[in-house]
Amino acid sequence: MTTLIVFNLSAGYGAARVLDGVSFVAHGGQRVAIVGPNGVGKSTLVKVLLGLLPAARGSVALDGRPITAQPQRVAYVPQRAEIDWDYPTTTAEMVAMGTSPRHGMGWLRRPTQLAAGALARVGLQAQASCPIGELSGGQRQRALLARALLRKADLIVLDEPLAAVDRTSEVVIWAELTRLSAAGALVIVVHHDLAAARAQFDACLLLAPGSALFGPPADVLKPSALDRAYGRCVAASGEMHAHRGTALCRAA
Repeated sequence: MTTLIVFNLSAGYGAARVLDGVSFVAHGGQRVAIVGPNGVGKSTLVKVLLGLLPAARGSVALDGRPITAQPQRVAYVPQRAEIDWDYPTTTAEMVAMGTSPRHGMGWLRRPTQLAAGALARVGLQAQASCPIGELSGGQRQRALLARALLRKADLIVLDEPLAAVDRTSEVVIWAELTRLSAAGALVIVVHHDLAAARAQFDACLLLAPGSALFGPPADVLKPSALDRAYGRCVAASGEMHAHRGTALCRAA
């Protein structure tokens, strides 16, 4: 079973520490939601998990080895805004870019076949030859997920994959995340919907200024913890309401 151990992690930019003393252990087969208000280090944590940003202190290990020493075991689904959708390529070609050394050199002879299988899993067979710039928002997110699927990764990190997607794409993405975790992958999702975090995930990491709380959603997403994290009351539905004059804001 894949095991991710994050121990006493601190990271940031220059002298500024965005994360400070974050520790948690997650296992293959789990779906883990990262939640918290803006500016508490969710994106920073993702960059450290991906090996894109060094930790100032602490460690990140996958099955006892530094995560930076085994990038082929990690896949990433970024936010749609991080991709240049004007780039002149087709959906199938973009998805084929997700292949990794795990496929061996044989992938060079069959990128179309590999991409076709991944596109079928996310319901985009008909868009295989479509320029990526012509895809809808939900289709773009599904294409990014298909690209990540080709890595056959043990750890999959997704940054708000359900933000502003259509209902069809939402159903497809949830189904694929469920399938991945059932197959033994560790799925970590930066998410803003607290109601979905309670209902759809096995564990939650709640980041707040100067603190981090990890565990089952029922234990982590208690009103007292959410009020400390967001500085406002959070309704049971997951919607955040103004508290002490603070403007309404989504939990991202």
